[in-house]
Amino acid sequence: MRSLPRPLARAIGIVLLATAALGLLLSAVGLLATFSLTRQAEMRLLGALEALDEALQVTSEGLDVAHVALVDTNETLTSLSQTFVSVSRTITETRPIIGTLASVSSQDLPQTINATRQTLATAQETAQVVDGVLGALNIFGLRYSPEQTLSSAIGNVSSSLATLPVALNEVATGLQQANRNLAIVADDLNTVTSGLDSIALSVNETTNVITRYQAVVDELQGEVVALQADVPGWFTAVRLVMSMLLLWLALAQLVLITRGWELLSEG
Repeated sequence: MRSLPRPLARAIGIVLLATAALGLLLSAVGLLATFSLTRQAEMRLLGALEALDEALQVTSEGLDVAHVALVDTNETLTSLSQTFVSVSRTITETRPIIGTLASVSSQDLPQTINATRQTLATAQETAQVVDGVLGALNIFGLRYSPEQTLSSAIGNVSSSLATLPVALNEVATGLQQANRNLAIVADDLNTVTSGLDSIALSVNETTNVITRYQAVVDELQGEVVALQADVPGWFTAVRLVMSMLLLWLALAQLVLITRGWELLSEG
């Protein structure tokens, strides 16, 4: 094989040695940069994951507080709704009784009083006869002189009963008005109860949404914890692969060094 001219062989040898030196330098710098940069990236990523985990923890605690508050609110609304239903039922059951009292006060009792007054009027007439008979006995020495005669007493009773129908009509009017007012109150309570039920339904749906969000946050927290455990292994594998590549590149420079040295020797 024909050898190269000395000057050319020497020049090529120097170029090969310089190239090999540059390759070794790049390999060394790359190795150091790989360890430094991957370490920094690992620390930053772990820091970001830790911050994310803390944010998810705060979010989870906030969702827990909101869930408890909504559950308490739903229980309160349910209790109020049940109370209003009970009151409305009581009012509804009371209205027939009040209606009956109003009917008795406006019709039955006045009729009874009028019938009683008629009976008293008859009794008063009889009492007047009795008073006359007893007064006639004075001629026989039997003195009959009461402070109030029997007929007057019966008349006073009848007179006192005369004002009762008017008073009973006023009572009946008041009961009827109260009955109408109770009907309005019962309707209002039913409306409020329907509103409370609607609000409770919305609160229950919101509680279910929060429960789903809690499940999502818990899942994300699990994934973040798994990433925190896996990240060091990933970066270790990256450093190992990069180190092997750079070492392979450095070893490849030995060929250039050997050949360059041979050419330099020949020159």
